[in-house]
Amino acid sequence: MPHLSAGKITPVRRHNPPAAFRHSNRTLRPMLANRRCSILVILMMGCLPGTDTASHAADRTGPWKLIYANIEPDRLKPPADGNLVPLQNGPGAYLRIVVANRGPDADRITDVALNGVSLRLALQGRSHPRVQQYPFYKQHSIEFMKGGPPKVLLDAGRPLWYRILPSNPTTGIGWTEILVRLRHWNLAKLHVQLKTATGHRMAIPVQTAPGVQPMTLMKNVHIGLATLNSARDRLYVYMLVPTASKQNPVSIESIKVDGTEITATTNRLSGYNRTGVIPLVVPLAKAWPKGSFHLLDCRLSTGERRVCSVRAFNGFAVMMFGANFGGPRPFIERGFKEFHEHYIDSWVSPGGTGSWRQISEDWWQAMARRYGIRLQPNHHHAGQTGAEVRQLAKSDMHTLAYWLFDEPDVNDYFDGEHHGVPLPLRLGLHAQRLVRLSGSLRTADPVHPTTLVVDKTFRPQNYHTYGQLPDLVQADIYYPLAAHAKQAPWDPLAYMYGDTQSARAAFMPKPMNIVVSASPDGGARPPKPGEERIAVYASVAAGAHGICYYWYNAAREAGCQWVVDTWAEIAILNRQLQLLSPWIGVGFPVELPVKTPDKLWVKTIAAGTDALLAVVINRQYISSPDGFTSTPMEQTPVELVLPEGFAVASAASIENDGPRSLAVTQTGDTVRFNTGSLDVARLVLLTRRKGLLNHLRTRWAELER
Repeated sequence: MPHLSAGKITPVRRHNPPAAFRHSNRTLRPMLANRRCSILVILMMGCLPGTDTASHAADRTGPWKLIYANIEPDRLKPPADGNLVPLQNGPGAYLRIVVANRGPDADRITDVALNGVSLRLALQGRSHPRVQQYPFYKQHSIEFMKGGPPKVLLDAGRPLWYRILPSNPTTGIGWTEILVRLRHWNLAKLHVQLKTATGHRMAIPVQTAPGVQPMTLMKNVHIGLATLNSARDRLYVYMLVPTASKQNPVSIESIKVDGTEITATTNRLSGYNRTGVIPLVVPLAKAWPKGSFHLLDCRLSTGERRVCSVRAFNGFAVMMFGANFGGPRPFIERGFKEFHEHYIDSWVSPGGTGSWRQISEDWWQAMARRYGIRLQPNHHHAGQTGAEVRQLAKSDMHTLAYWLFDEPDVNDYFDGEHHGVPLPLRLGLHAQRLVRLSGSLRTADPVHPTTLVVDKTFRPQNYHTYGQLPDLVQADIYYPLAAHAKQAPWDPLAYMYGDTQSARAAFMPKPMNIVVSASPDGGARPPKPGEERIAVYASVAAGAHGICYYWYNAAREAGCQWVVDTWAEIAILNRQLQLLSPWIGVGFPVELPVKTPDKLWVKTIAAGTDALLAVVINRQYISSPDGFTSTPMEQTPVELVLPEGFAVASAASIENDGPRSLAVTQTGDTVRFNTGSLDVARLVLLTRRKGLLNHLRTRWAELER
C-alpha cells in the first residue's frame, strides 16, 4: 500500500450541514494503480466560523497540519484449530490519522465523523439491563441508534470504536493520533471529518480501490513492534515487510521520533533487509519518562510509510492471574511469598472497586514492594465513577498496569444477547467504554499503562477488534483447558504457537503477554511440566513479551494446590524468563531458514540487531487426557541461516540449572550447533557480542531465591 505524505490544511468557508464539506479527488502524490488495497486520497480542509472573506484569507495557513493518514487492514492469520466465528462482512481495518496543531492556541480534536455522522453521537452507550446498579457499565454500538445505523455508516465499515489521543506537551510537535476501528472494509468512498474544540473541521476523503481480497492481507507492511528496554533509553522497532526477500531486499530509508529525523543514529544490520523483518535500535539521548507518549514515523525504501504512537514502558512481565489465598492477611502474605519464590513479578487483582481499594492500602503496597510484585487493579464490571478513578489511580502506587477488563469479547457475546444484538454484530460492544476508561486513567495517573485480556470468542477478529485499545495487550490462549473442552486437539505446541501468532498479528505494534493454563480450573486436569514448558516456550517463539499464569489457588494449610512437579517447573521456567528478560522483553519473531530432523521444532526471535533467541522443542511427545509423555532426543544437529553480517561471537544454552556455554560453528551465514540431550524443550541465545556467558551466569546467581 503506498504511503501518503503529509499535507497542509486548507481552510474553507463554513456552510450549513450536510453540505459543510467540499471534497477533492486531487491526490497529494502519485498513486500506484496496481495496488489492490485501499488508497487514501487526502485533502485536509478547515471550516471557518464565519463567511467573511478577509477572515478566510487571513486564516489560510491555519494551525492544523496533516502528518499521516492510512487504512491499516487486519493481518488475518487463521487460528491453529480453525474454530472461529466469522463476522459479518469482514475482514476489518483501522483508520489511523495523525495531525499536529502548529498554532499558538490550545485547540484540540473533539470528534470524528464518518460520512457526515458523528461517532461521538453514533456510539452513545446503553445501560446493561441486568447490572443497572453500575451506571458506567454501558455498552456502545451503532446498532443502538434509533431506527438502526444509517447506510452511510454501514458503507463506512460499520465503526466499532474510536480514540483521540493527544500527545504530551513536551514532545514539541503537538500531535494527535486518531484511531477508528472498522468492523469490515469500507464499501464506498469514505469521508472522514475531524472536529476541534474551537469549531474547526478538517475533511479527509478516502477512496477505496475495488477488489480487496483477504489473501492480500498477509502481504501488507506493518510496524511489527515498537517498544523500549526496561531503562527506557533504547527504542526497539521492527518493520514487518512480508514481500522482502533475497531477490527483493527492502531497507528503512528514514525514521523520525517526535518529528526529529534520527536515522543516522540508529543501529541496523543490512542482512535483515532480506528476511521480511527489519529490526533497528534507537539509542535515546535521555530516558523517556515512564508512561509518556511519542510519535514514531518510518519510511521504507519502497516509499511505503507507517506511523504510530508509542508509550514509554517495557512490556516484560511474569504474572499470576487472580488468587484464592484461602484466608485473611497471613494467607495473602504467604501467597505473595510463594509468588516471589517462583519468580512471579506481577499479580492481577480479581474484582472491582472493593478489591482496588484493598490493594491500595498501605500494608498491601508495602508487601508488594517487599516481594517485588507489581499490582494490576482489575476493573472487571467495576463501573467506577470518575471520582473513584481519580482517588485510586495514583502514579506512586506499585502498579504494573491497569487491567481495563477481563475478556471483553466473552462479555460482548452475552451482553449483546441481553441487548438483542444479532450474534455477528456483538463483538466490540465494550470497546468505547474502555476507551473512555483508559482516558480517565491516563488523566489520573499519566505514568502507568493500561492493559486488558482478550479471550477466544469470535476468533480471530476479537484480537483485531481490541488489539489497539490498551497499551499492553494480553490474550487467553489456555492449554490444556481448551483441549479438555474439546476446542482443540491435544497438541500444546500447535495450539499455543498458532493462536499466539494470530494474536501477535492483531496486536502489532504493541507489546503482548500470553495467558497460559496452569491449574486444574474448570474440571480439566492441570498441565504436566512438559506441557507447561511447551506452552510457555511456544508463546515466546510467537512473540510474547511476558507470561501470565491462570490461576493461583491455595488452601489454608497446604499452600498451592497444583501438583507439586508443575509448580516446581513454573519456578524453573520463570527464572529462565527473568534471566532472558532483556531480550524477550524487546524481541520479535523472524523466520529464518532452518535445517533439522523432522522431530525437532526451531523458531527464532530477533532481539534488536545483536541477538537471536532460538526456541528448540522436541516434537516426540504425546499429550492426552491421561497425561503427557516424551521421548528424549540425543545429539541432534541444528543448522540456521542467519541474516548476512550476523557473526556469532558467543552462544549459550539455557538449562534448568542455569546458562551453559554452547559450541557453535559458523560458515558464512550458516551457524551449526548440537542440542545434546533434549527432553522437552530448550532456549538458545546467540549474540554478536562477546562475554555473554559471564553476563548470564552473573544474572542467574543474582536471581537465586
